[in-house]
Parts: sequence; C-alpha cells; structure tokens
Amino acid sequence: MAVVAPTVGRAIDLAPRPFPERVPHEGRSVVLEPLSADHSAELWAAADAAETSWTYLRYGPFSSRETMTETIAELASRDDQPFWAMRPKASGRAEGWLSLCDVYREDAAIEIGSIWYSPELQRTRPATEAVFLMMRHVFDDLGYRRVVWRCLAQNAASCRAAERYGFVPEGTWRDAVIIKGRQRDVAWFSMLADEWPDNRALLSQWLDEENFDSAGVARTSLSTLRRRFGSGSAEDKDQTHNGPRQPERRGVADIRAAEPGDLDCLLPLVAAFFREEGIETSAEAQHRNLLAMMKAEGSCILLVQAGDQAVGFASATLTRGIEFGLAAEIEDLYVVPEARGQGLARRLMSALIDWCESEDAQEIIVVMTPKGMEAIDLPGFYRRFGFQDSDRKLMYRSKP
Repeated sequence: MAVVAPTVGRAIDLAPRPFPERVPHEGRSVVLEPLSADHSAELWAAADAAETSWTYLRYGPFSSRETMTETIAELASRDDQPFWAMRPKASGRAEGWLSLCDVYREDAAIEIGSIWYSPELQRTRPATEAVFLMMRHVFDDLGYRRVVWRCLAQNAASCRAAERYGFVPEGTWRDAVIIKGRQRDVAWFSMLADEWPDNRALLSQWLDEENFDSAGVARTSLSTLRRRFGSGSAEDKDQTHNGPRQPERRGVADIRAAEPGDLDCLLPLVAAFFREEGIETSAEAQHRNLLAMMKAEGSCILLVQAGDQAVGFASATLTRGIEFGLAAEIEDLYVVPEARGQGLARRLMSALIDWCESEDAQEIIVVMTPKGMEAIDLPGFYRRFGFQDSDRKLMYRSKP
C-alpha cells in the first residue's frame, strides 16, 4: 500500500527574529521618533478639529490635551508594542504615530498597526514613507517573513491603503471586536518575505525625489506604477512568475477599464441601470456618451466581468473648480440583480475611489436619485466609504 507523505510546508530558519528596538528611522520626507509624552503638544495641535480621524481606533478623540498626553504616555510605555511619532520634514512637527505589534519572534511574524494620521498627514508622501520605513526595517533589518495589516472592515480607506502598499487580502473576521460601543468586523491583509522585493522596488520608485514636483505632489501615482510594473492591485494580481502569491480565485469577477470594443456589452447594462433609476435617455445618446467618455481624459468607466459575461459597471469624471480644485463625481454604479450580494458593488466603489485618488482629486461627489434610494440604503453604502452628508441642494438645467 502506497504511503502518502503529509504536506508539512517549507523548512525555515528557526532562529527567533529580533524584537524591534525603539530607535529613530529617517526617510527622505519623514522621521520616525520613538513616541513619548514629549510629543503631546505637537500631536494635540495636529488633532485639532480632527474628530473623524479617530473613528476606527479604540482611543480618541480627546477632550483635553491632558487626556491625550495620558494616552500617549500609556502607548509609549508598552513593553510589547513599540510606537513611533511621525514627523514630516516639511512641517517639522509630529503629526501622527504608528507601531509594531503582535510580535511573534519564533514565527517571524509581526504587524504594523495602531496607526493614527492627522488630517495634515493623510494621503501624503510622508505618510506612505513612514509605513515603508517600518516594512523595510522588519523585512530587511530584522528578517521577519510575514507582516500583517489589520483594520476594521468598515474602514474602507485603510483597506484600500493595505492593497496600495501591496498587502494581500486574507479574509474578514465577522463581529470580531466591539469598539466604542459598536460591533465591528476585522479585515486581514499580509505581505510575505518573497513578496517584499517587488513591493519594495515599487514603493522606492514612487518615493523617489524625481516623482514629486516642487509642491510635493506625486507626478505618477503608486497605482499607475503598479499597472506599469504589471502587478496591478493585490486583488487582481495573479500567482504566476515571481510576483506576490495570492489565494486561489475561482469564479471571482474581474474589474477592468472599459474599452470601445466593450460597447456592445456595456450598453445593455447602462440601459438596465437607467430603467432601474427611472432615468430617460435614448439608446443613441447612451452610445454616443459612452464612446466619448472612453476617449476623453479625466473619465473612467469600469466593467465587471464574470467569465465572458458583463455583470456590472461604474463611471466617474473629473472636473476643476475654484473651491476644491480638481474634484471627481461618481456618476453611475450598477450590478445586475443576479450578481448582487457578492461584494461587487464594494469592489467597484473601491476601484473608482482609487482612480479618483490616483488622479489627485481633492473631493469626490456622488449624487443619488430618490428612486435609487428606495431600493437599498444608498446613503449607508456610501458612508461606509467615508462619504458625508451635504446640506447643499442639487439643481440642474437642461439644454432647450
């Protein structure tokens, strides 16, 4: 009788990895300093009018500088979780913090977590470089083989950030924690040692001085670099060659940019969406407008395909104004009824937001029709992606 040997995994160096020391780390745009109560004055100033920045953390917002200082002192004193204050070189002030936690030295696994970005630090080069410095330290200096990114699943911005850095989605723990009186799901992402070299090269290229203009704005987005590199997002990366390893995907719909050759499968989706929304637009106008959007700069149309069948689409356009500068409007988002309940709308929304941010849109607007809101809780859906209610009233005038 044949004996089948059990699958046991790769042989790994068993030496425990070093525990990360509380030492400074310096990049081109940011310095990481071991967190202490001495940072409290600058961090208190950075937290001014930033109540929503604490939504997904266990602590904050703080009613006084004293209470914030107490929390900072407690975080800085943790023996098993070193924290660093993030000090962008441009401002010279501490504007956030991050930590290394869940350190499993024997398993060569560690987590980057408890990140707080002040509004001034969010979506900036120093914010990205701070995480990059931590990743480089644990992979290259300390020899860890697995780095984890964990966040509340409701925190769409953090989930997008994880994939932007190159972390791979691992799944969601449902109702895993209770934070600030609310039941929350926890989303898990990871990066492995053999996935790090490609991601290190991409992040280094994006952080290079030549990629930023005199105002500190990136000339090329990280998502664009990933497309050029051929790795795509973590969600779209395949397991071939030497790229990041991904969980096997069976029957998962793919999202891609629509092309003129997709008009025949897009038009029925658009017509069905307009019927559902109660919008009257001729087939000729739909064809003409779709084709114009595909050819125009500042427009994005995404198509969802399951096998050879188109099951959804979404679109957004850019506009420039005095108030916000470059802004984006998400115009359409539709999934056929039989493909709903699979998370495709969330994936489409995340992809659209990624495109808007890669184009440096400072504001993203969405308009909902009363009929569209009757069927599902559209406001609740958009709020999960960070959208806020507006007290402005929308009016329009059609050409006579």
